[in-house]
Amino acid sequence: MTAAPATASGASNRASSASRALGADPESLLPNGRWPGDVFDWLIELRYDENGDLFESKRIDEHLSSEDSIDMLRLHIGKGL
Repeated sequence: MTAAPATASGASNRASSASRALGADPESLLPNGRWPGDVFDWLIELRYDENGDLFESKRIDEHLSSEDSIDMLRLHIGKGL
């Protein structure tokens, strides 16, 4: 079995499949149930109760910019990572 090449479309399919496997509804979290290939600043939060049942799911827009990426890179380089 060979792995499929990494593509934006493949990532979109994985995000949708993963959220469904974890009990969330991708249609309610993502446009058309799919992660857009040009979006890199969203976070999907899934919250479960003490019985392991999903009780909240939401998409958070982190509003990241290219400057945020540069700042994170500087932070990691400064820590020797």
